[in-house]
Amino acid sequence: MEVPNNIIVFDEPVLTNDLEWLSNHPDCDSIIEHIGAMLRVYAYAENKSANRALVRFRDEYYKGKIILAGMSRDGINSLF
Repeated sequence: MEVPNNIIVFDEPVLTNDLEWLSNHPDCDSIIEHIGAMLRVYAYAENKSANRALVRFRDEYYKGKIILAGMSRDGINSLF
């Protein structure tokens, strides 16, 4: 598997909740699947400019998985 620059892929998917994940990775899209109320995260864009590459990466290596769009820092702050 060839991983594009600025895409982080986990050896083992990370299990987390959506609010924690989104607040720690603002503006960054992620490849996920929902596990009940939790997220299983397979990979994510390291920065906003890598979001398009993440979609192409998902289409090639993670068919059937969901792209979770990252929230802006302002959007995250409005939740608290």
